[in-house]
Amino acid sequence: IAMANNDLVQARKFFERYLRYRPTDKSAMEQLLKLDMQGGNRDATEEHVRQLLEVDPRNALGNLVLAALQTFRKEFSLAEASLRISLESWGDPIVLNELAWLLASRGEYVESLALIKESLAFSEKSGAAWDTAGYIYLQTGNLDEAEKAIQKALELKPDDAEVILHMAMLLEKRGLYNQAERLAEGLLTRPSELTPEAYEALRELMKRLRANT
Repeated sequence: IAMANNDLVQARKFFERYLRYRPTDKSAMEQLLKLDMQGGNRDATEEHVRQLLEVDPRNALGNLVLAALQTFRKEFSLAEASLRISLESWGDPIVLNELAWLLASRGEYVESLALIKESLAFSEKSGAAWDTAGYIYLQTGNLDEAEKAIQKALELKPDDAEVILHMAMLLEKRGLYNQAERLAEGLLTRPSELTPEAYEALRELMKRLRANT
């Protein structure tokens, strides 16, 4: 009832009490982990993902969440391994997108493109997946496909900072420096919405654009 009413505090208390009596109930552990993620509680997430993976080391959700934590710590090889474990038992479009993005960020475009196509075959309503596809096409020089994908991402996530950044990068590639600069400049005041790597990419983009305008 608490979850249906979006009462995350009461829902958390229920699962915590329940798990005192049934400490290895994987379903309850997964629900509690989802609440951690919704609440942005990293310390609780770390603890609960550890407990879940002690009970079920190949748990799909547990390994997906672990990969997110490892990525945050820049443990990219470990994150890749966790995502591949998750993917083995859970061919979920979110997992496919996360692995595709991780590989693309390391320049492994062939496999990442195959994975993101598989993710979009599950659902074409994921702005994150379209953005990943656009980024891959952008990095591999397929600007027409990049534009289609990023436009689709913007339709689904019109105010997403990273999608806007990728559109600015595309406009730069097209030689539309003024348009690119207008888009990119608005992101300089939104650093909390970008990863450190993306914000650094934004700063480098602005340097190039200002040199061309």
